[in-house]
Amino acid sequence: MSGKNIVENGTALPVVVDTPGNGSRSANGAPSVAVGFLVGIDSVGRALVEIDGRESEGPLAALCATDVILGAGDSLALAYVNGDPARPMVIGRLQTPRTELTEREDELVLEADQQITLRCGKASLVLTRAGKILLRGAYVSSHSSGVNRIKGGSVQIN
Repeated sequence: MSGKNIVENGTALPVVVDTPGNGSRSANGAPSVAVGFLVGIDSVGRALVEIDGRESEGPLAALCATDVILGAGDSLALAYVNGDPARPMVIGRLQTPRTELTEREDELVLEADQQITLRCGKASLVLTRAGKILLRGAYVSSHSSGVNRIKGGSVQIN
């Protein structure tokens, strides 16, 4: 682990971050780098973050080591001051694949570079870049008041 210092209230504090080839946990067992997301900004301007897997503990005030403008819902890379998981510090915003959502008067268009997944419980609809449409569910029903047509290069039923 490499240690870098930050200054908080006039005191230099080490920040635990991974270096290539080292393990991913600090001396006290807390992850060195975590993924979380921004839920807001507190009254003194600190980022309020929730950490993946620890959402039930509520948001934590985090120091910021970046001057990147953050928006609610942004995915963040977080380090821990002195390896303490109760003291996160934003070290950057995670890049996400381009996704566009366009609303028109009569159409809603959702575009992504690689894949779009809609999921609710055991049901999912996946659209892939290769043109595949994957529909999964515990129960799938298709109804039509007109023609219900199945067409393809080959059609397999059961």
